[in-house]
Amino acid sequence: MPWTLRPDNLKTAVVSGAGPTAVLHRGYASWAGQVGTVIDPARVRTPTDKGKVERRARDVESYVDLGRVYLDLAHLQAATEDGLVRRAQALTHPLLGGDLLAAWRFEQPHLLALPLPLPRPFDTQVSRRADREGMVAFEGRRYHVPLAALDREVLLRGCGEEVELVVDGETVATYPRHTRCRRLVRQAFYDGPGTDTVAPAVPLGEVGRWIALETSWQYEAAARGIDRYAALLGDAP
Repeated sequence: MPWTLRPDNLKTAVVSGAGPTAVLHRGYASWAGQVGTVIDPARVRTPTDKGKVERRARDVESYVDLGRVYLDLAHLQAATEDGLVRRAQALTHPLLGGDLLAAWRFEQPHLLALPLPLPRPFDTQVSRRADREGMVAFEGRRYHVPLAALDREVLLRGCGEEVELVVDGETVATYPRHTRCRRLVRQAFYDGPGTDTVAPAVPLGEVGRWIALETSWQYEAAARGIDRYAALLGDAP
């Protein structure tokens, strides 16, 4: 059984409509798909659509002493959890007949576990389709995708100091963000077999492999390709 979220009609989650007619934001929906969560938007001004959420806020006010001084976040968390357990033991589940804590323990094995690692928080997301060169544009730079992602929709996410490329809910590549390099290429993405719709790349020859860097953005940390080529010629008989 998947987790279910019932968000309000906020712009970060819902593009238009509300409740059953809501159109979800693509970034929000893609994140939900990655963690295996079903999004069930609430109707406007209908708190009963998310009664469990509203009830938890009222519960916290009832069993947490808001006038008490808590030493730190861990102290507050422990007090909250203790109050939550006591509250759950005092209420009766309408279907199972026992207390809510027993019902939760009954349901827990049937819940899907969250995927690990969890998707990273991102401040920017765009959707691009990889071109014939296997590149997608983002923030003034072009990023290389694996061969199997050619001509497919790629989500590019700005995650702090890194850029993640996501295809079908799976992170297929991670790059450093805001580099001086404007064309970030992984030589390994040209290797390997093709797919049903994409032919394999023509492999580099011996000289090409000698010159090519494994990752283009590490150019400054590696010897220049022309220098390596000159060294190869110098070693020739």
